[in-house]
Amino acid sequence: MKKIFLIVAVAFSISGLAQKVNNKLVFQKGQKLEIQFKAVSTIEAMGETKADVTVTRILDVQDVVNGNRVIDHKIKRIEATLNSMMGNETFDSEKEEDMKSQIGKGLEKSLKNKYTMTLDATGKVVDVRKDDANPNENTASPATGMLHNILLQMVGLKVPEKDEFSD
Repeated sequence: MKKIFLIVAVAFSISGLAQKVNNKLVFQKGQKLEIQFKAVSTIEAMGETKADVTVTRILDVQDVVNGNRVIDHKIKRIEATLNSMMGNETFDSEKEEDMKSQIGKGLEKSLKNKYTMTLDATGKVVDVRKDDANPNENTASPATGMLHNILLQMVGLKVPEKDEFSD
């Protein structure tokens, strides 16, 4: 009887200490987050092309009102390596010489794009406000080069639209 009581007591204590999952975002006003997104892609077309990209984003929680989170977003850094039969290319937005290159000039606008998004408790984007100083958004084109186009498509350097990440 003592063994059964002990097993039941341990089971209840473990379940009482277990983490509760409620699928709600928990942000505090004033909280600053730095998020690194890494993507690796391999394309097979007339030889193998491999892209390895890391984007560092800064999220600044401005307010938490009525269950919604108001978050400022900006891109801090982009690092990329492209290996293809046409050669290897690298890019690092923190290197001045890379920012003066064709790729850097093409990504300059994306790096300056800032926006404020409002998320509901589940993470759905309910509102997006572009910063007044935002330059025009970049678009991919053959003239800007393969790495530039891969960066724009692979890591989502555009400002999200309302309801873009909803189910």
